[in-house]
Amino acid sequence: MEAPGNEQPFHLTENSGLFQQVYPAIHYGFGRLARGEFPLWNDRQLCGTPFFADPRHALLQPQNLVFLFLETPRAMALHAFISLSLMGFFCALFLRSLHLRYIPSVLGGMVYMCCGATAAAMSQPSCANALVWLPLLCCVIREYMRRPRAVLAVAGGAVTALLLLSGMPLLILSVLVLSFGYGLTLLFAGASDNRARDSVAGFSRWERLRGLALMALLGLLLACVQWVPALAWIRGLDAPLRFLTHFSIAGETPRSLRSLLAQLLEAHGDHRPALAYLGIAAVLLIPAALFHPVSRGERTFLLLATFGLPLITLADTGDSALSTLFLVSVYPASFTAAVLTGLGADRLFVARRSPRNPRLWGPLLLTGVVFILLFMLAPGAARGRMLPCAAAILLFSLVRTSWAGVVSGCILVVFQFIDLNASTVNHQPHPFFTRGAGVTVEGRLSHLLRETALDDRVLVSTYPNNINLHTNMGMSDGFRMAGAAGLPLTPEQRCWWDTLEQSESLEGVAVEPVRSGPGGRRDSSETLRGALLNVMAVRALATTSDGVFTAEATREMQLRRRGGDANIQVYVNENVLPRLSWAHGWKIALEPQAALEALSAPDFNLRQECIIVPQDTALGRLVQVMPGQPSTPGGGPADRQLPSVLRFLRDEPEHVVVEVNNPTPGILLLGDTYDPGWRARVNGQSTSILRVNALFRGVALPPGDHVVTFDYQPRSFYAGVLITLSTVLFLLVWGVYRLFRSRRAVRKLLLA
Repeated sequence: MEAPGNEQPFHLTENSGLFQQVYPAIHYGFGRLARGEFPLWNDRQLCGTPFFADPRHALLQPQNLVFLFLETPRAMALHAFISLSLMGFFCALFLRSLHLRYIPSVLGGMVYMCCGATAAAMSQPSCANALVWLPLLCCVIREYMRRPRAVLAVAGGAVTALLLLSGMPLLILSVLVLSFGYGLTLLFAGASDNRARDSVAGFSRWERLRGLALMALLGLLLACVQWVPALAWIRGLDAPLRFLTHFSIAGETPRSLRSLLAQLLEAHGDHRPALAYLGIAAVLLIPAALFHPVSRGERTFLLLATFGLPLITLADTGDSALSTLFLVSVYPASFTAAVLTGLGADRLFVARRSPRNPRLWGPLLLTGVVFILLFMLAPGAARGRMLPCAAAILLFSLVRTSWAGVVSGCILVVFQFIDLNASTVNHQPHPFFTRGAGVTVEGRLSHLLRETALDDRVLVSTYPNNINLHTNMGMSDGFRMAGAAGLPLTPEQRCWWDTLEQSESLEGVAVEPVRSGPGGRRDSSETLRGALLNVMAVRALATTSDGVFTAEATREMQLRRRGGDANIQVYVNENVLPRLSWAHGWKIALEPQAALEALSAPDFNLRQECIIVPQDTALGRLVQVMPGQPSTPGGGPADRQLPSVLRFLRDEPEHVVVEVNNPTPGILLLGDTYDPGWRARVNGQSTSILRVNALFRGVALPPGDHVVTFDYQPRSFYAGVLITLSTVLFLLVWGVYRLFRSRRAVRKLLLA
């Protein structure tokens, strides 16, 4: 978040994802939910793409309900506040389950919710969602290890499901590894009070291990509604592993052990939170956790997990899987560091009657040695923040009573809160403070783009990380965009965009114009790129002076300028192929690359023909409707007569209805992305959908009057819903059965 104040924010590119990706997706998805529509499909990006299947949108996350009731900028600020509050509360609850006193528990929770890594995560709601459930899952797992009960196993499964629905795949994986790794540590090393209970309760390690497995299984089954369609979608991506391992955060990452030490001592980032900063008090108190009476296995696990903090120094600026894995390790390490802070405070401020008790002086001496070393290494500002911590520790070491421990703990809590809130400020822009800038298109420009694009698409050409004009603004402003920012591509889309961008023309050199000769034939100067833009139904182009389309390029493309201002120019493409069009003939291409090559062939007529990429049984239906026309459109003008009626009856993201009156057989072309989840009906009868022109949809129609319906009904979504609902129903039946059985047992006991 951006801290309130009079200082103007610094517009850094690291936080551009908040404006380019996070805000538009939230605005589009939850805006449709608020209107009573479930957004399975997004018609505002990439000529259409699955929306719910992308797990990053986290439509089923409970914290995200605020987006249904408030305008998006306010809801984002409230979501951050709720997430921070829950993080602190659940962390304190987990520390209380370790039998810590209230003040050390509050101190640990404060470190977790206010450290530098958490401050950076507030720009990513899906990241914040995962961090909320981490301490609660660890708490439930520990309680189950202490006293295995079926209700705790179910609660653990529910929390695991909420974590899986949070939306950040790599962070979810790291949190699951930490939580269930902690459970396995308790299983084999034992919690501080497990051994005493084992002899009484008689629970074996196998039964506890079975409970952990049940938690994981229930979590997976309850989250199937999201992850079954998500995995089906991810499987079809061009680089699924890259999508699953992608992770970025708007924070300052230490690049060496020296910079890591500098961040631990002082949050020196001018505009971004320092990811490794925990607060001076936390650094001083963590060594005292070595003396806490918590079980050796738990203490060792927490220390080893905290040592993951130096791994972020190995996270370079690249986007490799190993680099992002090192980067995401900062969050489990920050949580365990907060837990160790609470353990250290709890151990350090325990009242001792005898001043010679070694249990008193051991942690005090270690803390004093660490204080002296850090005081020598720390810069002047950090030394000033260390003095209140020294005063609190000295007060207790001199008095050693319960009230002195409470006073010293309160001093540390107040100082740690001030220290973290002053040091982990994120000055980057946030939609709540920008007052509309970067989240919507300026009113006059928006009106111009709507008038230019009509029912077709807008293509944006600007520099990367521009938060004022980008390709995802269609989701917040209601435009259909030809491109997208930060969205993974399928192999077909990758081939398409690589072909579109491989020439120098998209790097500032002219693009050849798209000109139609007599009869709709293109002359020799037309290029493949012009055909691709036309097939995508790009009617409007918005470009900046530093975008890939220069003024010279727009002139040579014969784009007509419609208006704009000093920074943004709007052009109209009058040769565009509308989203809804008609083809009399067709050609076969066995793969998308061949289809792209066919689009640029000199003998191909874009307005009379289409390229078919065979899919399932769709080609058989095409041959039945249009026999003997695989290579050329019909012969005479009568054979090429256009439909007298070709219009949209309904044009919704998941439901498109088209009315067609065609005197000759042909192919109805819809310039929206082909996807296996789409189903088509002609006059109520199911029919196959053709993949036309490499990426888009088409339906072969015989002569006559037709109503063609396209519905997006992915089988993976309904399979996930069925599994999740079946699991919920089973748990309800099981819960009712357990309730009646317990009441019957109580009744028998009373009668006896």
